[in-house]
Amino acid sequence: MTPAPAREGIRPIRALPFKMHEHAKEAVDVGSALLGWMEDPDTDRGIHFADNAGGWSFRSYADLAGSVAEVAGRLEQAGLGRDGIVCIALPSGPEFVAAFFGTLIAGGTPSPVAPPLVFRSADEYLSQLTRQLQAASPCLVVSDADLLPVMVEAAQAAGLDCPCLRLPLAGERCELPARAPAGLALLQFTAGSSGSPRGVRISWSNLETHLAALHQWVRWRQDDSVASWLPLYHDMGLIGMFLCSVVHRAHLWLMRPEHFLRSPASWLACLGRFGATMTASPSFGYAYAAKKVTPRSWRAWTSPAGARPPSAPSGWTLRLWTGSRAWLRPTASGARRFCPATAWPRPPWA
Repeated sequence: MTPAPAREGIRPIRALPFKMHEHAKEAVDVGSALLGWMEDPDTDRGIHFADNAGGWSFRSYADLAGSVAEVAGRLEQAGLGRDGIVCIALPSGPEFVAAFFGTLIAGGTPSPVAPPLVFRSADEYLSQLTRQLQAASPCLVVSDADLLPVMVEAAQAAGLDCPCLRLPLAGERCELPARAPAGLALLQFTAGSSGSPRGVRISWSNLETHLAALHQWVRWRQDDSVASWLPLYHDMGLIGMFLCSVVHRAHLWLMRPEHFLRSPASWLACLGRFGATMTASPSFGYAYAAKKVTPRSWRAWTSPAGARPPSAPSGWTLRLWTGSRAWLRPTASGARRFCPATAWPRPPWA
């Protein structure tokens, strides 16, 4: 990968280290940091997916790599050609992971779609979705059973003749298709909740340089792990939380936005009880947690096993989080518990 050209006053950022592997040589002829996790995927690290009952299901990176291969083959069978756009309307779960990376492996470009949760009415969502599909002009649309009828209607309203697929994971063992990579790594759209959706074409170099910059900025360590409730159609959730975690094969506790809204203490539990060391949120997320999390629920959810329950945070302490990223030390207390990423250098207790 060629680094982005340096501008005056800005140091060039070196790309993340990567190794080429035999399987990837057959699948994608590019030395990609974004896909390198599939060369020898970890069996003991992976993503913890939140469920609607308040529990978690773990999928190792090895399991997820198998699902990626399965979906890549099915996308190819459905007609995905090189450089084809695949719009992905899926919640934050194993199916999204498989569809996103399966599209890349099969030579396409993924384009995540916002769910109806952020819109006031079904008609408003259908209108926005139609405009986004017209702008993206996908060759395939991937959804789940709940959203599939809406996706079909929106595709028809957009004048598109493209298949709308539901891709449940069957656990089939598949070989990765031998495809050259698409010219674009990502087609990223704004949510469209405050206007027409706008798309940005993001190259492999753009995306991998961005990931490298984040890695350098937060001084990522081998034992870091991540907790996130941010939506995967948004760049902070998709790139800053999800892709950074996968690229570095870190443990990721991944919630959906609606899980966070129901129980922000569950998010804090990831940072305390489960030991996640990084998270991110827009400022309203921290304000919401400060408002909704009581001292009792704070102690119950965030105490690591066998540890003395920590002091509940004050509203002032949570306001320290209003940067784009924060660290938490489960055994600390008071204001030292939280440190926004804008604090530099990284504090010794983080």
